[in-house]
Amino acid sequence: MKATWDAQAAQPKNQTAKRATPIDPLACGAAAVQSFGGEDLSVYDRDRLQKAQMKAWTQQQMAEKRAAGSETKAEADR
Repeated sequence: MKATWDAQAAQPKNQTAKRATPIDPLACGAAAVQSFGGEDLSVYDRDRLQKAQMKAWTQQQMAEKRAAGSETKAEADR
């Protein structure tokens, strides 16, 4: 086992092929049609909309709590 570890330690790390073998389109299946760019182009718009939605929701929740608090205070005053 030590000889195997020594042999593996002597090999260079992270050495992958620089270029992959060419893709044969005729040998590919239907799933190969999917393309994932890897970058979300609408991230800024979605983030902005989510922040606006969260702000509106929290303001609504705060208004409801204020209304409930004033209602209980009015009842207590009666």
